[in-house]
Amino acid sequence: MSDTTLYIYTTSDLRGETGKTYILQVDYGQFHACAETTIPTPVDIDSFSVSPIYGDSIMYTVKAFFHDDPRQTDYYRFFINTDSSAYTMRGAYLGTFNDRAIGEYAKVTVNNGRNNLVHPQPSPYFDEGDVVRIKFCHIDSVGYRFWKAYEDYNSEGRNPMFNAMQNLPSNVNGALGYWLGYGARYYRLPIVHGK
Repeated sequence: MSDTTLYIYTTSDLRGETGKTYILQVDYGQFHACAETTIPTPVDIDSFSVSPIYGDSIMYTVKAFFHDDPRQTDYYRFFINTDSSAYTMRGAYLGTFNDRAIGEYAKVTVNNGRNNLVHPQPSPYFDEGDVVRIKFCHIDSVGYRFWKAYEDYNSEGRNPMFNAMQNLPSNVNGALGYWLGYGARYYRLPIVHGK
């Protein structure tokens, strides 16, 4: 039996600054792991639209509109929360994307997400009366590869035709996991007809 001890360190006090690089280094006995990340400049959402999925439906789609810099390749990730009693946010379904297909003035769908992998995929729509907290993140290519692989794993992992037994991409040398900086903006959006 191996003598493997797991350690978890969390903090809510660590805050990075846009444009700066941060290095994570872990040393314990003969063990060494390190990673590096930068925090991209946040991108502002210009506006949101809320529309019923059809007619008088009480289910709604949300679209976000923002300007993307056409001179560079950018990567983005949406997180959402519809539960006012919970602090944590969950990844929006199909919420990781790059700017290759969105154009300079982007119009993208913000989908609902699920809380964990045990429950089946919920509807990507929001209910009338929901108050959606949206975290819109500008991420780097490392973050994009991680979150895109995570989404692929979630959507294809239940399909026997796809191999889901592999590690997610990591930017940590010497260990598994990721060390990512997010250029984030937060929004509160009530789901109201005609908003």
